[in-house]
Amino acid sequence: MISILDPVTPCLVCVSGPRYNLSVVSIGSPKQAELMHLTEGMSSRMKLLVRTFAALVLGFAGPASPSYSTQPNILFILADDLGYEALGCYGGQDFKTPSLNRMASEGVLFRRAYASPVCTPTRVSLHTGKYVSNHGHLGVLPVHKGTNRKVDFESMPTFAQSIRQKGYATSVTGKWQLATLEIWPEHIRESGFDSWCVWQIWREGKKTLRHWTPTFNQDGKIREDVADRFGPDVLVEYVVGQIKHARRKGKPFFILHNELLPHDPIIETPMDRQLGRSAKLDHMIQYMDGL
Repeated sequence: MISILDPVTPCLVCVSGPRYNLSVVSIGSPKQAELMHLTEGMSSRMKLLVRTFAALVLGFAGPASPSYSTQPNILFILADDLGYEALGCYGGQDFKTPSLNRMASEGVLFRRAYASPVCTPTRVSLHTGKYVSNHGHLGVLPVHKGTNRKVDFESMPTFAQSIRQKGYATSVTGKWQLATLEIWPEHIRESGFDSWCVWQIWREGKKTLRHWTPTFNQDGKIREDVADRFGPDVLVEYVVGQIKHARRKGKPFFILHNELLPHDPIIETPMDRQLGRSAKLDHMIQYMDGL
């Protein structure tokens, strides 16, 4: 899912699809000249990534808002393992997704998109604009086993690095299966993000949890105040806080929100606990839709 927010009049974009693909969009469109300004000075690959997306998505959205900034705010939401068949706007009947359906009805639906259905390769492609065959990450980086390997974003520039040079406040949430943070504590910052609240997958010799009793690393420190909270709720709270912080500073923002739902394991949501019902996949999808 993606949201592009006008600094004055919010305008949402939601993109979702088969295991990380882009599929649903609702958006307000900046002018072509503003897109040229946004990508000025970027590498040719980054320009292609930004302008191709903008031309295909924003071009369908109608005339630009008169109040639209030359530096639109961007909220990119990546749902983890949400297939197009789970969405009512694509004809799915098994799950209730009224919020995503509404966004789809107000925007553009992609009918065909491709991605590697594996965590690390998809995320590297998202950050760099490279196909899997070009960046070479074919499988999951074993961060869950404490690997000392990392994705080298110095040799493969990222979108966040480029947009940060344009004065954007950049932040990221959720899963970061691109380096073991105990070994590479500055990896996220070096990848282009000023701030983060991410699931630290490996800590003190074992894999951690992300939903209930989450282990979240925020700007280099483990949060000790979220032990009794539901991880996805904490991350949404962080995103809202980052938006408010950027606006107080008068800066445009780019936020990559890696939504933890509905990836396995099948777990109880706060609503399940409130209603005394068992955990089910459709409950996870409904709860995600409500966020």
